[in-house]
This record gives sequence, C-alpha cells and structure tokens, in this order.
Amino acid sequence: MKRVQVIAALLYGVGCVIAATDPDMATLLVARLRQGIGGGMMVALSYVAIQQSFAEELWGRLFGIVAAICGAGSLLGPLIGGVFADFGLWRGAFWFFAIQAAVLAALALALLSAQPAGEKTEQKWPISPLLMLSAATLLIASAGVAKESRCRLSNA
Repeated sequence: MKRVQVIAALLYGVGCVIAATDPDMATLLVARLRQGIGGGMMVALSYVAIQQSFAEELWGRLFGIVAAICGAGSLLGPLIGGVFADFGLWRGAFWFFAIQAAVLAALALALLSAQPAGEKTEQKWPISPLLMLSAATLLIASAGVAKESRCRLSNA
C-alpha cells in the first residue's frame, strides 16, 4: 500500500509539473494523462485502504465520505479554476497540485506501514489511514481545477 500510494502521488505530481511547464498542447495532453493515471490510482487506493484499515461496519460511511469529497470537487473545481484563470495564474493551479502531491507522498512515507496489511484493526477511527484517505481524496477532488482553468484560458 505504501509503495503504490507513493508511486501514484508521484505520477500525479510529475503530471502536474509537466502541465505547469508545457510548451505545447501535445505535452499538456500527455501531462494530463499522467495526472489521470496517478489520480485514478489514488482513488482506487482509497477504497482498498478503507477495506484494509477499518472495521467492516464503517465501510459504508467511509465510502460515502469518499464519494462526497469527489462530488464536492466536481462542483467546486470549476469555480476555483475560474478564480485561477481570472488572475491569469492557470499554471499556478498545476504547481499548487504538484505541491499537494509531494505532501501526500511524504505523508505516505511517514504514516503508512511498509508491511502488508494483516487483520483489520478494531479501532473505530485510526488516525493515520484516515489522514491518508482524506489527503488522497482531496487531491483527486481538486484535480478538476486545473482542467477548468486551462479550458477557460483557451476560451478567453
């Protein structure tokens, strides 16, 4: 889990850096593909982490939290992207997300165990997995900001 989470965050972060420095549309598309692969991995890992780290009776609530965060990102992403675009800082949105990806990778290194998951914990709310889950889902939820910023800039 630890290794895959770090790889996913780095894929996403590198995609953000490439998108922030893109010289042309083809490079931007490759960068966005890399972001999508890394982001998709993080979403999938969120669901795996829930099943490995939490008691089964909490799964429904936690899956709901992940869905709510993704939904909020879909609604707020275009609004936040518009703010970046209005200030002419659309590349700054990608840099912001690259920093978030670096923070997530650092948190994964610091908080996740390198050992495979054994039995599920009986703890109601383990803090470390919950922080990782929250960070990963917030990164994915905010990914729409960069896409919306780019679209608004090209339409202006």
